[in-house]
Amino acid sequence: MDERTRSLLDDAREGLRRSRVAEAEVFVSASDRGFARFSRGELDQHVELEERKAIVRAAEPAGEGWRVASVTTTDTSVDGIARAAERALAIAKVTPVTEGWPGFADGDEPAPPARSAIEPAMRSAEERSRAVGAMLSRCRARSMHGAGAFESSEYSATLVNTRGLERAERTPFASCKLFALDADGISGYAQMTSRNAAEIDVDAVASRAIEKCAAGRDPVLLGAGEYDVVLEPAAVVELLEWLAFTTFGAREVHDGTSALAGRIGERVTGAGVTLVEAGASRDTFVAGFDREGTARQRVVLIDQGVARGSVTDRLHAAKSGERSTGNAAPPSGWDDAPVAQTLELAGGEAESIEALVARVDRGLWISRLHYVNGLIEPRRTVMTGLTRDGTFVIERGERGRGVRNMRFTDSVFEALARCDGMTRALEAVPTWWSDSGAFRAPAVLVRGLRFTGGGVLPPTL
Repeated sequence: MDERTRSLLDDAREGLRRSRVAEAEVFVSASDRGFARFSRGELDQHVELEERKAIVRAAEPAGEGWRVASVTTTDTSVDGIARAAERALAIAKVTPVTEGWPGFADGDEPAPPARSAIEPAMRSAEERSRAVGAMLSRCRARSMHGAGAFESSEYSATLVNTRGLERAERTPFASCKLFALDADGISGYAQMTSRNAAEIDVDAVASRAIEKCAAGRDPVLLGAGEYDVVLEPAAVVELLEWLAFTTFGAREVHDGTSALAGRIGERVTGAGVTLVEAGASRDTFVAGFDREGTARQRVVLIDQGVARGSVTDRLHAAKSGERSTGNAAPPSGWDDAPVAQTLELAGGEAESIEALVARVDRGLWISRLHYVNGLIEPRRTVMTGLTRDGTFVIERGERGRGVRNMRFTDSVFEALARCDGMTRALEAVPTWWSDSGAFRAPAVLVRGLRFTGGGVLPPTL
């Protein structure tokens, strides 16, 4: 354990002790972020930032049940945590009973498996500046300007409760995103994400984004209809993140709003689709335990097209007589419901995206999706959104001209029932709206994706 994470653990432990609250828990999330943002071809923000947040829960017995309340604070000092625990207890005393609450995890809760050490993701400000400068120079040489971000950060998670449970882990994270844009607003996108900053190849990222921008000039206009599509991993992960929010949590399954409700054991997608919550594997981008201290478990959600399970936390697991899978809501989750945070879509047999494209007579190559709304009809996983930053016609197995951005509206599960191939290799793609860090997915070939609008003008940043 590094010194900074140990200090967070020590302060959390001492803060709870000073509070004298009998039943309490503190989860501290800490990020040491280094990131450079750039737009219009210039580096316009370069930050090294330390962020700290503690979520403190306290419980008060009420007959045969418990009243539970939480307080969030950015004061993670010993005194700050003690005050938060005392305040949480005061709130709990006037809070309704939390039905079925099982209590905080005991000190003998199984620990997550040890993950092999990875060098810290932090690069110096000078290294980040050189990386950004190299990408911007490549863009200028092609009469384009670059926008995006380069991040190399470290995230720590610390959990202490009054039942004797303690957890602490540091997770490195590095990501490079580049949008290459020309004077007409045509854009190309590429990204690379890793737990090791040394693996980020900014030259490869720049080459991909610039090539897409150049190939997308003078885009054609296509109308609404059904098109065979090849979705790059960035587009796939956008859909997976919405599924994480709406479909794979135990609360949504139990209350009937999930597309898995009443369908466990039934086929919900094509036979080539296997989707798992990867848990505490080496390749995930979050700590190996959730904010309740439970070790993350590998959970098979869809196995060869058949629905198999959901993810849960301690409360929802207790209600169904199960064990938590380690999926308590992350610190900045939408609410307190369990949520998938390490989704991984298994790959197929295709050696490359081009191998998938070769199987399409006429269709679309889609780099990524934008403004996706996954709340239209969650029971059918109906979503809508726009293509963006590199959409191309596929003709007779080859990528052709650029296409003006188009709007799709379709059921993701029904689309995956028409899945006709995936790349073998997976790509880590950062999630946009959650604390999950990144999901992993292959490129996917889907037959007959439904588009309800065409000819959307290219976006500008």
